Order: sequence, then structure tokens, then C-alpha cells
Amino acid sequence: IQAKRSTEEFRTLGVGIVNLADFHAQLGVKYGEKLGLEYVNRWMELLSYGLIKSSNDLAKVYGKCGKSDSTCYGQGKFPWEYRHKNIDKVVTKGAYLPEWEELRPSIKKHGIRNATLMAVAPTESSAQVLNATNGMEMPKAPMVIKASKSGHFKQVVPDPSLTYQYLWDQKSPRPYLATAAVMQKWVDQGLSTNTA
Repeated sequence: IQAKRSTEEFRTLGVGIVNLADFHAQLGVKYGEKLGLEYVNRWMELLSYGLIKSSNDLAKVYGKCGKSDSTCYGQGKFPWEYRHKNIDKVVTKGAYLPEWEELRPSIKKHGIRNATLMAVAPTESSAQVLNATNGMEMPKAPMVIKASKSGHFKQVVPDPSLTYQYLWDQKSPRPYLATAAVMQKWVDQGLSTNTA
């Protein structure tokens, strides 16, 4: 009964990302550099906006989740408006899309179908199936051996002709953490990061 009630009240989702290292490699940018951070900022804004608008559209048709009014969305606020202001020193302040202001009255009126929408996880299994890089992580090497219930297998970066940043080559975690901070600006739940 508690699980059913929670589902009806929150209808939580956790849509994340996969292949961020390949995204960087394809664009020819690096984690933590100004242009790379701006690309991530804009890409995450599009993802965040699309998910929030879709959930609002679903609420118009099927009704809002039970706790919609107690979420930031129910207050007419978006995740990026709760960002730590220091992130404005790293990437362009606020949002790019003018559509946010068009969405705000609809969110207030109709609510949201899903109290939470986004979470960035390691995506180990998804990355293996897609031959993608894990979530927001840098690959450890051009080719790694991964273990699963089915056994051990080799996985190569998605496009070996591109220049990737490899985890073990990094002298500092700061570029990776700056990238994570930019992503968190747009996400309404947490990010799972590897900082060891």
C-alpha cells in the first residue's frame, strides 16, 4: 500500500545521460574547459526543459501527481533557479531558452505528472549495451575489460579515431567536478560521481 501511495503521490522518474565523454570527443572539447562547460550547460538545459515540459503536458492530459504542488515545479520554479550562484562564474548565468517563461504559468496551473524527472547515474549496464561511455564519466582507457553476470568482455571507446580524455591521465579532479557542477544546475535530483 505504501509503495502504491508513493507512486501515485510522486510518480518519480530518473532520466539520466550516457556517453558524455564521447560528446566531448566529438565536439573536440575537454572536461572543465570553458567551451566544454558551455556545451554541457546548453545540452543539459535542452534535456531539462524537454523533460519538464513533457511531464507538464502529461499532467494536462492525465492529471498531476499527488504531491505536485509541494515540488519546486508546483511553486513555479525550475531546478536551475536553485543553483549555487558560484556556478554563474563558470558558465553563462541562468537559462538560455526563452521558453522557460512560457512554461512557468502552465506548470503553476496544471502541475507536473512526475515530482522528479532527472538523475545522473553511472549507467554501467546501459553503456555496455550501447557501446557508449558511462554516464558522465571519462573512460579509463581506449579499451577496458568489463565483467558482468555473463562473463568478461572487451569494450572499446565508441569512436577510436577521436581524442578522448582518459581518467587515469587526469592530474586533477577539478575539470570533472566543474562539469558535474554544471550538470547539477539542470537536474532535480542528484548526480552519481566517482571522485576517488
